[in-house]
Amino acid sequence: MYALLLVYTTLLSITTEILTFFANPLNTGMTVHQIHSSNAEVVPAAYSNLWRVTNCFDSETFEWLKNLPLAHNERWHRDHDCLEYRLQLTTDSESTARINQLSASMTGAMEQIVGRRLRPAMNKVWLDLPYFHCPYHADADLLMVTYQVYLWGYGGSVYGTSFCELPTATIDNPGNEIEMPFEPNTGYINLNIDQKVHHARNCDGIRLSACFQWQAA
Repeated sequence: MYALLLVYTTLLSITTEILTFFANPLNTGMTVHQIHSSNAEVVPAAYSNLWRVTNCFDSETFEWLKNLPLAHNERWHRDHDCLEYRLQLTTDSESTARINQLSASMTGAMEQIVGRRLRPAMNKVWLDLPYFHCPYHADADLLMVTYQVYLWGYGGSVYGTSFCELPTATIDNPGNEIEMPFEPNTGYINLNIDQKVHHARNCDGIRLSACFQWQAA
């Protein structure tokens, strides 16, 4: 009798775990890809050509990127086309070459995920200050893929990127949206063939992120 009860309890536990797994929409279609040196988990979002990514970088790479604002030899500025309250790592900063190498090492994984041939474009690291917001916009049509990784947030409210269902979404008529939450070492991949409109809400805190971009090969 005890043996039968043990078998029943074990089967019940396994069944519960399976049902919980499939009931969670974040598990639907999840695949694992080696992006740089991390086994990143990639999940299709509700909108086509958009994926949420977790475990983006291994601990060493993540710590290096997260601590860029603390490094003495890095240079930051507000580029002429940069948003208000946003500082960007300069192209001649100490870590720029390593960041470009990192982007090149991820190209194969990006090609596998989006199903397109790619070549690296510009890579950016953004330090967004309080009062930062990103208005409704679509990425330039020359850009095929954007991979933004959230690194570090501090202070008040910090938000991730929101993608809009409407191709003509504006602040007055946003329609339905899904937000990629700002959680460290997570991010999103946007395949820009459909020119998805997206934005970021006003932030009270500070947020750091890295943005890797590719063009069609």
